[in-house]
Amino acid sequence: MDLPTTDSQGEEAKAVQKITDVKDEDDTKKDSAVSDVFKHKSTDEVVLEESKDYLNKAELVGPSCKCVDCSEDELCGGLWYCNRYPGMASDEEALHRKLHIVVSHCTKSLSWMPRYLEGFTNISTIHVISKCGHDVEGAPENATTVVVPNVGRNDHAFAYYITTILPKIASDDSIVLFLKDSMVEDVHQGIEYRRADLKSLVRVASSANGFACGLEMSHRSRSCYHETSTLYGYEMKSYGRGVQNYNRTGDGVPFLSKYNTLGDFYRALNVTSPPELVQVCYGGIFAASARNIFKQNMNVYRTIERALGRGDNIQEGHYAERVWASLLAAPLKPFQVEALRNYATRVYENRWSVHGPLEKQIPLRKQNIKGTLLGKNDNKEQNK
Repeated sequence: MDLPTTDSQGEEAKAVQKITDVKDEDDTKKDSAVSDVFKHKSTDEVVLEESKDYLNKAELVGPSCKCVDCSEDELCGGLWYCNRYPGMASDEEALHRKLHIVVSHCTKSLSWMPRYLEGFTNISTIHVISKCGHDVEGAPENATTVVVPNVGRNDHAFAYYITTILPKIASDDSIVLFLKDSMVEDVHQGIEYRRADLKSLVRVASSANGFACGLEMSHRSRSCYHETSTLYGYEMKSYGRGVQNYNRTGDGVPFLSKYNTLGDFYRALNVTSPPELVQVCYGGIFAASARNIFKQNMNVYRTIERALGRGDNIQEGHYAERVWASLLAAPLKPFQVEALRNYATRVYENRWSVHGPLEKQIPLRKQNIKGTLLGKNDNKEQNK
């Protein structure tokens, strides 16, 4: 039996047919036809299904990007900085999205949380994963505290939350926020980054990408997308930050692991090979749709959890930080990869730090960040 259709569904069907009818005509008519499809969708449909439908229907007319760093291209204009995608929730819609929040806690007070969450009306759960032996202070009254071993820092806390807690509480239409107790501290990654506000995180995570990074690029020439083959060569030989807080007694576990590079770590997860460009999120703060989280086999997260259980200050933590986005964000389509490649002028290389992002060289007089115009060979010389 045929199900009845609503008026909006009927209009949408006509709009989709219109795409087919004009598929061989000029780009202006194609854009207009795609736009008509979404004009007839209800608000809820746009928030939940908009992004996939937009890209899939665009495939019918041969999608292409006008630009990757502009306001006029709704499909690709925010790609360079990963801050705008089709189907993003509006500011008002973001305030009412269903949210699940996990905070990795060590020593800091959580008294910043009430103000940070102010205005959001649909916070379903808050979990604090505490691992350094300190009392949790300042958490919202409805927060649940879970104490776990002091291993793997925030990335272990997030993997534990995904494998143990999230499947019991989340539905596909919710957004999950991954936060740290040090949210109010300065960004230690430097002036190239700034913190995204919560509303922006929810809006972007609600989009076609299904993922949003808590650190935004203020480095105007560098993209959040990295060349996968270069990124996989990233290695970290030592790290001292946070030892005074996390590893207070010293667990005696060596920093280096059996994974020589990030590529070795990623391949051990047994996931599908990523496209040639992937998003990377630094800083350990991000948001993702539950739908995207559950797309991955739960064994992937269990593997991360086990790897990070080796110790506190370990090499695997730096690899995990750099793979969350490639696991949780929507993979780029070929036309998006092509557009990003065409816009970039080179790939930035620093095997011990930010390794593999696309870069757009700009005149030296417009640069105010030291070292950003180093070529590949110069950069390698600097880091010898």
